[in-house]
Amino acid sequence: MVVFVTLPVGAGHVGYFLNRYGRSHSRHLTETTYFDLARKGRALAAAYVFCDVQRMNRAQRALAVGLWRRLSAIGDSVRLYNDPRHELGRYEFLRAAFAEGWNRFNVYRVDEIPESVRWPVFLRIESDHSGPKSDLIETPERLWKSVAELVLAGARLKDLLVVEFLDTRSPDGCYRKYGAFRIGRRVFGQHLFLCTEWTAKASNRLRSESALAEGKNYFLTNPHAELLLPFFELAQIEYGRIDYALVDGTVQAWEINDNPQFVRAKPLRMGTEGKETIYLECLDELSQGLDPRTQFEFDALDGWEEAPWPEGVAPAGSEVAR
Repeated sequence: MVVFVTLPVGAGHVGYFLNRYGRSHSRHLTETTYFDLARKGRALAAAYVFCDVQRMNRAQRALAVGLWRRLSAIGDSVRLYNDPRHELGRYEFLRAAFAEGWNRFNVYRVDEIPESVRWPVFLRIESDHSGPKSDLIETPERLWKSVAELVLAGARLKDLLVVEFLDTRSPDGCYRKYGAFRIGRRVFGQHLFLCTEWTAKASNRLRSESALAEGKNYFLTNPHAELLLPFFELAQIEYGRIDYALVDGTVQAWEINDNPQFVRAKPLRMGTEGKETIYLECLDELSQGLDPRTQFEFDALDGWEEAPWPEGVAPAGSEVAR
């Protein structure tokens, strides 16, 4: 049994999978939220995948860390993936990939943009996985106007990232967005989108037979697994999907999502039929030898007990207040 532990905003991916491929797989997969699991104080002998760490505020991350510690104390009867104490967020990951000399572009927070920034740039929201939030920006004046527009629309200034644009077009004029999963020790390709726009994503991918064939070949040959594993290791993510491009044969990582959709609510015709088989095989390896009929009790958490409350404002009765 593999248990995906998510924030409420990230719940539902297991349901998509079960609706597509059959409820018989519910013996292998289930989903819960951090708050529900922490308050229940009961765990199965299973593999627990901690998701949405990159989306967490300080209180949520503190709860996840407290839950990780309690489950760890059970011992070998549970296995844990994506340690919230160490997993890098998008900003930290991209900065580290640039510092290692792997990525050829850098990323900045809006209050740290150096004179050496390489234009054009674009804006993203750190915890959002829906792509760029601006067009390509050529000047500082246009950048600050775009920042203001996003803040007025509700974005938080501290969540905005300024990303240097890297042109990854191939000689045929297409941008290629690759997506590959890591599940435990294994890395395998999930999708390849060919697009004519730099904001490559499923909605604007080419649907030609040749594009479909290229995507199928990517899935079947899994050509980049060894190149991708160091990026996952750098981010300290054991379950997730990396989105990336290739430039001169080198991986350029855009992000690693620690709670990716494996299947969409609506199917995509991508030439990767049967990918659910390898997905389930990898998940089975995470929990191999564990009997989910065995249950363990642990000290329940109410959530607020682990939160990083400022001095003097912790709820009455909490360990912090004491």
